[in-house]
Amino acid sequence: MSIIAVAPAAEWKCPEFSETSISCSCDFPHTLRCTTQPSRLTTISEKLRLLPEEEAVSLLDLTVENMTVLPDSFLAGTSLHGLVITSGELRNVSDRAFRGLLQPLQALGLPNNRLGSVPSDSFLLLWGLERLDLSNNGVVRLNGGSFRGLNNLTFLDLSENQISEIAADAFAGLKRLKELNLRSNRVTANVAFALSDLQSAEEIDLSTNAFAGPLRNDTLPPLPSLRTLNLANNQFSSIRQDALTGASSLLTLSLNHNHIDVLEDHAFRELSSLETLDLANNHIVTISGSSLAHLSHLTKLDLSHNFLIALTSDIIAPLTSLRVLLLDDNDISIIASEDLTEKSTIEKLTLSDNPLNCDCTLSDFAVWFNNASRFGADDLKTAVCMTPPNLENALLIEVPPSDLLCEEGEDGDDGQVTAHVAEAQIVLRAFNFDGSVVTLLWSIDPVVHSFTCDALFLYEQIATREILLHSTPLRCNSSQLVDPSTLTVRLPTGALQEYHRYRYCVVLLAGSKYSDEMHLILGCSEAIPLIRTETSVPQPSGQTYIRIAALEANVSYNVLRVSVHLWNDMTITDVKCHVALTVFMMGSLLTQHTLNCSDPEIAITGLPQGHYHVCAKVRTYPTTETKLHCVTVKAEKLRGTSGSLLIVFFVLLSAFLMVGVCLLFRKLIKRSRLRSTAHQCFLANNDADDDDHKQHPRYAKLQTTTVM
Repeated sequence: MSIIAVAPAAEWKCPEFSETSISCSCDFPHTLRCTTQPSRLTTISEKLRLLPEEEAVSLLDLTVENMTVLPDSFLAGTSLHGLVITSGELRNVSDRAFRGLLQPLQALGLPNNRLGSVPSDSFLLLWGLERLDLSNNGVVRLNGGSFRGLNNLTFLDLSENQISEIAADAFAGLKRLKELNLRSNRVTANVAFALSDLQSAEEIDLSTNAFAGPLRNDTLPPLPSLRTLNLANNQFSSIRQDALTGASSLLTLSLNHNHIDVLEDHAFRELSSLETLDLANNHIVTISGSSLAHLSHLTKLDLSHNFLIALTSDIIAPLTSLRVLLLDDNDISIIASEDLTEKSTIEKLTLSDNPLNCDCTLSDFAVWFNNASRFGADDLKTAVCMTPPNLENALLIEVPPSDLLCEEGEDGDDGQVTAHVAEAQIVLRAFNFDGSVVTLLWSIDPVVHSFTCDALFLYEQIATREILLHSTPLRCNSSQLVDPSTLTVRLPTGALQEYHRYRYCVVLLAGSKYSDEMHLILGCSEAIPLIRTETSVPQPSGQTYIRIAALEANVSYNVLRVSVHLWNDMTITDVKCHVALTVFMMGSLLTQHTLNCSDPEIAITGLPQGHYHVCAKVRTYPTTETKLHCVTVKAEKLRGTSGSLLIVFFVLLSAFLMVGVCLLFRKLIKRSRLRSTAHQCFLANNDADDDDHKQHPRYAKLQTTTVM
C-alpha cells in the first residue's frame, strides 16, 4: 500500500499596496476592502490582474472618495464574483463600466450613493448577476424594463430611496427573484400592482412606505409564492375581511407600527397558513370572535403596545397552535381564564405594563400561570397587579390565591348604580422666558368645576432620562380666578441653565359635582429648552384637538346609558370626528358602537345582566389622547330591600287596621243614635184605647228610620 502525501493548501494572503492613497484590509479570505481616490482605480485593477490564482480576490469592496461617475472598463481583465462600490457622490454609471470582466459578476452593490435612476444600460452586460444592491440612493421612479437582462436575479435591494412611481413592467423578466426589499420609500397601493410580475417572490419588505387606509384583499396583487411580508411602519387604519387574498401561502406577516384599530370579522380568512403575526404598536382596542378565525397554524402573535382592555376568549379560542403570545403595554385588566388555561400549547406569555385587576376573577389564571413550568422567570415577572389598592405593584406569582378576593355583593345583578369617571386634562398653551422668570399659561379642562392649586414640579431632561429638580407649592383657588379655565404660573429660574431642556408639571386638587371626593389632576408640558423668548410661545398644536373630558355610564331597567363629554375649543361639526365605544362583561366583548362627536350619547338595550366595562376613545380626528377612557358599571344588589318591604307591609297593615277601626266606631255611633230616636218617637200612648190605632213597634221603627 502506498501513501500519498497531500500538501496543505497555501494560506491566502491579503494583497498589499505601497501607495499611501490606497488603504486596504482583509477581514475574510479572498475579500479585499479598499478606500481610495478615483485616480487610483487603475492601480487596484492592475494589482488584481497580476495576482496568482491561489491569491485571487473574490469580493472587492471599494470606497471611492469624491467620485461622481463610474468610468468605462475600470476593472477590465479582472475576475471577481462580487463587487461593491460606495462613494457618497456617485451619480452616474457608464454604460460600459463593467465591460472587460473575465467572468460575469454574481453580486453587485452600489449602495450609499446618489443615483437618481436605475443604471439599466450598464446592467446589460451582467447577465449572470444574482444579487443587486441599490439601497440608500435617490431613485424616484422605476421605469419599464429597469432590470432587463437580469434574468438570473434572485435578490434585489431598493431600500431607502425615494421611489413613488413604479411602471407596470418595471420588474418584467425577474422570473427567479426570491427577495425584494423596498423598505423606506414612498410606495402606495396605487403602484403596488407592478409587483404582479414577481410570481416567484418569497419575501417582500414594504415597511416604512406610504400605504394608508384599510388593508384590503386587493392591496397587493396575487403573489402565490410569498412567504414573508413586511408592511410595518405604514398608515394602515384597519384590516378588512379577506385581506391579502392573493397571498395564501404567507407564513409571516408584520403590520406593527401602523394605525390599525379595527380587525373585521374573517380578516385573515385567506391566510390560513400564517404562522407569525405581528400587530404590535397599533391602536387595537378589541378583537371580535371572528377576527382571528382561520389562523389554526399561528404559533406567534404579538399584540404588544396596543389598547386592549381584556384578554378575551375571542383572541385565544381560534389559535389552537399558539406558542408565543406577547401582550405587553396594553390596558388589560381582565383575563378570560377558562380559554387561556386550556391552552397547554402556549410556551411564552408576557403581560408587562398592564393594569391587572387581581380579584377573584383572576384566581384560575393565577393558579395556571404560576404552576406552568414552561414559562420562564422573566415571563412570570411581567404580570403585575394594579388593583385592588392593597395589591398594587405586587407580582401575581407572589400573591396567595386566598388574597384574590372580590368585594361583597360584587356578583349581584340587580339594582341601579351610576359610575362616573372624570379624566380632566391640563394643557400648557404658552411658554415665555424673559431671562429671569418662566411664565406658563395652562388651559384647564372645563369638566373641572372647582379646584385648588397644589404644586409645580420641575424636571430636567438629561440624555434619555428626566430628573426631578424640585417642587414648588402653588397657592390658588378657582373661585378667586377671573377665568377658571386658564391658570398662569410664574417661576423664577434661579439656578436653571439656559439651553437645557426642562419639563413643567402642575398638580391640582379638583372637586366633583358627582361626589365630595377630591381628585389629583396632573398636567405636564413637553421638554422645553430654556431659551429667551420675545413673545409668548404657544405650545405647538397645528390644529384643533379633541379629547374626552368625562365618561358617564349608568344602568337602569336593563338599559345601559353612556354619555361621552368632549373637550374642544370650538363646536364640533366635522363628520370625521367619531368616538369608538366598546362594552365588555367578564372579559368578553358585548358590543361596539361608533358615535359622532356632535352627539356622543347612546342607550344600549338587549345586554345580559351583569357588570359592564365601558371604554371610549376619539377616532379619525386629530387628538392628543393615547389611552382609553374606561368606566366600570357595577350592578350591586340593593341592601336593605327586605327591611324596606317589611316596613311597607306594616304601614299598609296599619292603614287597613285604622280604616277598619274607624268604620266600626262609626257604625256603633250610628246604631246608638237610632236606638235613642226609636224610644222617643214610639212610646205607648196611654190615651189610646182602640187596638186599631196601635202600630207594631218594629214596623214603626223602620218607618221612622226611613223618614230620617
